Amino acid sequence: HGERVYPASVRGTALGLASGIGRAGSIVGPAVTGGLVTAGLGYPWGFNFFCAVALLAVIAMVAVPRGMEARADDGESSTTASSADLLQERHA
Repeated sequence: HGERVYPASVRGTALGLASGIGRAGSIVGPAVTGGLVTAGLGYPWGFNFFCAVALLAVIAMVAVPRGMEARADDGESSTTASSADLLQERHA
């Protein structure tokens, strides 16, 4: 999916940033949850915390444009082939 959204010149950086955000969430989530449970606030606020994180994920998904073709800024083809197209070419 990354090749359709990001130009080739920043693709590695964009995918690395997305991976880093995911890793940060995997560290912060358990730490916050442990703090809430330790403070005796685990039941109501733990649920609210994870709902807020899910809402942020939905907002991030909506912010990324869908259906963009690969950009031809470095000589790449401006279209992408699906796996079905590639399989069809192999068997032809």
